[in-house]
Amino acid sequence: MDILINIKFCQSSFTACSIAWQHAEINIGIGVSNRKNGAKMFKKLIHNFILCGTIGWCLEILFTALQSLKRRNLTLAGNTSLWMFPIYGSAVLLKPFFFVFRKYRTLFRGVIYAAMIFAAEYLSGNFLKKHGLCPWDYRRCPFQIRGVIRLDFFPLWILTGLLFEKILTRPCTAKDRIS
Repeated sequence: MDILINIKFCQSSFTACSIAWQHAEINIGIGVSNRKNGAKMFKKLIHNFILCGTIGWCLEILFTALQSLKRRNLTLAGNTSLWMFPIYGSAVLLKPFFFVFRKYRTLFRGVIYAAMIFAAEYLSGNFLKKHGLCPWDYRRCPFQIRGVIRLDFFPLWILTGLLFEKILTRPCTAKDRIS
């Protein structure tokens, strides 16, 4: 059974993303129609990367500030790392998947996004750890994998994935459309 899905994006990083399911193999094809549109789409990709990175930073600062309440620290000081910006910014790479999964129920989509975020967290955490740069260490937490993933954060990653879906798939205006 062969399934072919074509998805059109408004001013995104791709003019179309074709996902073909052929005997349990998924292929993603990327096409850019011309230089002008390509430059415009690259600009939008960079914009969305910066948007996702900034939102991720803000969420992390908010989360760590709220964690200080557990320690009865009423200063509510939150923190993050510069390394987290490109990690959160890479959420822009999930955009094609947001369109593929949008026909499914919200909880299912959230679980898929959380699994993708776990994969990114695992890969980036291990890479940074290998170079002595990982800003987080979960080794003392009960539900962790190699000190880079906390399984108890799964519900938070579901919500984060759905938030990024909402932000990156907002309707295009006439100004946003590519000719």
